[in-house]
Amino acid sequence: MNHPPALPASAYIGKYTNDLYGNMTVTQGANNDLEMRFEHHTRMYAKLQPLGGNRFYVTFSDPILGKAIFPFTVQDGKVTGVRVKVADFVEYDPYDFVKQ
Repeated sequence: MNHPPALPASAYIGKYTNDLYGNMTVTQGANNDLEMRFEHHTRMYAKLQPLGGNRFYVTFSDPILGKAIFPFTVQDGKVTGVRVKVADFVEYDPYDFVKQ
């Protein structure tokens, strides 16, 4: 399954912030996949694979956090944020990050 994202990968790359959590960055990782890195969990990362549109299938480096689908929000052709969610037994609520 090869479902390209709605926007070029470069549109998703950047720094994001959440008032409760802090900062997270999306970078281009190995094999041109996108990766998320989290400010307060420096050894953890998440690999993002496009599902088409502005949704990505996410696999965390720590399997206990589960696998998820993260929707990015887009306004006027620009990425404005992303909703991050881990396994319910780790954290029930999602975190909405705003792109800086």
